[in-house]
Amino acid sequence: MIHQLINVWGQQPTAEEAHWLMLGLCTDTGFFRHLEAESHESFEVAAALSQAGASPKAVFGQIQGGKLLVNQKLMGLMLSRTESYFDGQFLYSWEELADRERLGADSRESDMIYQTLQGVSGCELIILLRQDTAGKVTAGLRSKSFVDVGALSQVFGGGGHQRASGFSCSGTVAEVKQRLLLALEPILG
Repeated sequence: MIHQLINVWGQQPTAEEAHWLMLGLCTDTGFFRHLEAESHESFEVAAALSQAGASPKAVFGQIQGGKLLVNQKLMGLMLSRTESYFDGQFLYSWEELADRERLGADSRESDMIYQTLQGVSGCELIILLRQDTAGKVTAGLRSKSFVDVGALSQVFGGGGHQRASGFSCSGTVAEVKQRLLLALEPILG
C-alpha cells in the first residue's frame, strides 16, 4: 500500500525505502510462500522494489541471519518433541520455562518451526505452546487450508488471521494442550 502511495504521488522509492518495503512484503507473505495463484500484484511490487534497488538476498539475510546457536538448539528441541494428533492433521510442540533457562535461549525461531512442520504430509494445523511463567502459557497457531485459527484463538482469549494467530492464557502447557485437543475434536476428529 505504501508503494502504491509513492507511485500515486509520482515518486519512486529510494534504494533504502525499497529495501524496507521489500522487507515488509517478504515478512507479510512468508517470503512469498503464502501467496495463491492470483497474487501477481505482490510479485509486480517485488519487481518494482528490486528495480528501485532492493535486494531480495539482502532482505532474506536480514530476516534469517544473525541467529544465536542457543536459539537454534531450542528450535531443535521443540522439533524433536513434536506430537501428532488426528491422523497427522494436527502437529503440536511445546517449550518449557526450564528449556530457555537451561539453554540460555531467548527465542524459539518459531517461524522456522512452522515452515518445517508445514511440510509434513497430511499436516493442516500446527500449534506451539510456550510456558512463559509458572501460570501463563502463550500459543502460536498456523493452519494450511481449512482450520480458522483466528476463530480458535478467540476461544482462548486471543485472535489473529484465519491462517496465523495466537493467544495467551493462564495454566500450564499440559492443561492448555488438553483444552486445545477438546476444542479441536469437532474440527479434526
